[in-house]
Amino acid sequence: SGEIIITMDADSVLVTNDWLESHINKHDSAQTLVGGWVTIRNPISFFQRIQAVELMALNGVSSAMTSVNKSIAISGSNLSYEKESFLQLDPYSDNKDVLSGDDIFLLHKAKRNHYRIKCCFEKEMEVETEPVSLKKYISQRVRWLKKRSSFQDLTTVCVGLLLFFANLNFLFLAVIGLFLTELHTILLVSLFLKIGI
Repeated sequence: SGEIIITMDADSVLVTNDWLESHINKHDSAQTLVGGWVTIRNPISFFQRIQAVELMALNGVSSAMTSVNKSIAISGSNLSYEKESFLQLDPYSDNKDVLSGDDIFLLHKAKRNHYRIKCCFEKEMEVETEPVSLKKYISQRVRWLKKRSSFQDLTTVCVGLLLFFANLNFLFLAVIGLFLTELHTILLVSLFLKIGI
């Protein structure tokens, strides 16, 4: 019945009590999509800390790309938009056969229609989520990969390919480096470049 739709995942937890008001205040004009950061709650094990760092990097890249009007990701775990805009966009009309990715399809349709997209990293707009097991982590990544063929956003596809080849290159150098010690320097340079970026 309201004008603004705000979404979060069932396993997400609010960091502060100002979350709802913060989302509403970001809608200072029509046709706006607002995303907040999602972080891992209390990472303890090594694998949970890897998840936390990965999610922090994804938040950072998403925020940076959004700041230059090239949004590539937004999380339905912490998202708001106007109901009227959602109905106008009809974001799922082209991808009803894809089981996940509703947040990304909404983002891509909003970009194509020149909506304002905001990625907010204020603490008031943050939600936390529980770390997942290795099995669930792999299952989630497989789901993400399956929907990639439905993406029509060139920026998202290019960034995805860049990340894929950067990781493939690093893996290739690591394996070959076991046999060719002269590649260790290139491997270290690649590692520091990746960390720096």
